Amino acid sequence: MERGELPAGGMSAEERAALREGEHLMRSPANARRLLKAYENALNGAGLAERALIDPGAPGSG
Repeated sequence: MERGELPAGGMSAEERAALREGEHLMRSPANARRLLKAYENALNGAGLAERALIDPGAPGSG
């Protein structure tokens, strides 16, 4: 398989793992409500704040 090509089934292992995780998280009705609300907020830009990036290689960064 060449780099960038998808395996049989048309989905990478990472994509399948993400779908399985999403399915697991959505099993709880309360968790599903929280996740869907967070998704809605993200789409609408609600509760978002711009932050400066941290340079882990900068002196004094830990």
